[in-house]
Amino acid sequence: MSLKYVIDDLDDVPRLLRQDYKQGADGRYHLVLDGKHPDSVKVAEFRETNVQLLKELQELRPDAADVEQMRAKLATFDGVDPDEYRVLKARPDAAKLEAELAPVQA
Repeated sequence: MSLKYVIDDLDDVPRLLRQDYKQGADGRYHLVLDGKHPDSVKVAEFRETNVQLLKELQELRPDAADVEQMRAKLATFDGVDPDEYRVLKARPDAAKLEAELAPVQA
């Protein structure tokens, strides 16, 4: 027979085990354990993991100033056609350069 942690009536358990149950504020009878409830260990581990994950999340989130800086940088690209900039813009037009250098070379 397995013991239940919470029962509604003491008649649900054998007479010898009734002393191990105490009535709670909810009117139900709770098994009195020596030590921690097995689920309380899981809850503590779960809480500890949550706290650690929240700290990691805070570290990964950018500050408001960083967000504004990123928005300002992105705003400089408004209206820019990405396809146009796939061609290297730094390469000079050879015909144009020769026309500009012609008067200097003469």
